Amino acid sequence: MVYADPAAENGDGGQTVQSGRFEIRVSLTGMSSDDVLSIVLPGKFSGITVALLLDHVFPPGEEEQRAMASMFDLRANPDLPEIYAVFLDAFDARRNGRCMLASSGGDGKELDPQGLVSRLLDHQPAGIDNTPGGVPKPHYPLLRIQINQQYHAIEYAAGTGFWGTKGELLEWLQPLTFLYFLDKHEVKISAPLPLEVGPRLAAAAANLQSKGLISPSTDPRIFVITEEGRGFIGRLLSETESYIDLYDHFKDTSFEVEGETLDLDTVEFGAGRGADLRVQVFLAEGLDPVRTVFLLRLYDGTLDGVVSSWEQLIEEESFFDGILEPVVNRPEVVEAVIGQIIDSGYGFLEERAERHREMESQQEIINRVWA
Repeated sequence: MVYADPAAENGDGGQTVQSGRFEIRVSLTGMSSDDVLSIVLPGKFSGITVALLLDHVFPPGEEEQRAMASMFDLRANPDLPEIYAVFLDAFDARRNGRCMLASSGGDGKELDPQGLVSRLLDHQPAGIDNTPGGVPKPHYPLLRIQINQQYHAIEYAAGTGFWGTKGELLEWLQPLTFLYFLDKHEVKISAPLPLEVGPRLAAAAANLQSKGLISPSTDPRIFVITEEGRGFIGRLLSETESYIDLYDHFKDTSFEVEGETLDLDTVEFGAGRGADLRVQVFLAEGLDPVRTVFLLRLYDGTLDGVVSSWEQLIEEESFFDGILEPVVNRPEVVEAVIGQIIDSGYGFLEERAERHREMESQQEIINRVWA
């Protein structure tokens, strides 16, 4: 439980707020039902909109965050700082354009961000409850808020500067998806395409055919990958494997940070307890995160689960949003720290390469001795 100033004045847009205060209980979709952030706020905040209230509770500034955290009742719930940190990450992701946040009330209905808090409060009976553990809990007017993070990687990518429009990005993703299933799963696609196929599938086939990457076979009349198409696939595989060689260790990065200072002695790769920082590293290295993530997802077989439905899914933007979700649904560290982590990562690669050379040299000596 988080308690605000008990002497705060009323300001509830026309409704009486018990003792000048009211309570909000905020939950985040995907978190445990026990991980609810319950906060008692001054009544003056009931006179503002839901959007402004949430910005007040989850501000971007560290000083404001500390002020909010200082009101946590850690006796009632010692996990509040960790719960609060998860919410702060979600609101930071929204501010950075990596997700949208949809809010609903206790009844499950969507909340109007511009609606006044005072008109949404559930006025409970006055009194005192004794909660488990013997902690007294006053009744306050209550607002329940459920936050749902919505990831739209295609829309995000169009705003990063790597792609001009969503349409241009989809015109790259869809032909590669077509080519993937034609290659790896040897699907049989009639040439020409049946009239009932979707427009994006038809456009993808036309795109590949215009570039000489696929062509109709004579018997049976199906699309096959050309020699140029095989070369194109080989170049994509080489590109993808170069990303794996250079950056795969960043998918499991553990470290400790104090403020914006990284403790270099704590940086570790591949220990099984770290964060996946690959997308942020791609961005820091000037790589297109959408291109790299999509090629890696093709490489690791992510699309293999939709062999029976890909021809329909290729028509849906939401399908590619799901495939590309790691672009937007990811941890992020401050810019100064990511630079230091990247330097540590290159040092890690050099040490690994040196160990490999030493092992090869030792093996050559053994082979000569026993030859």
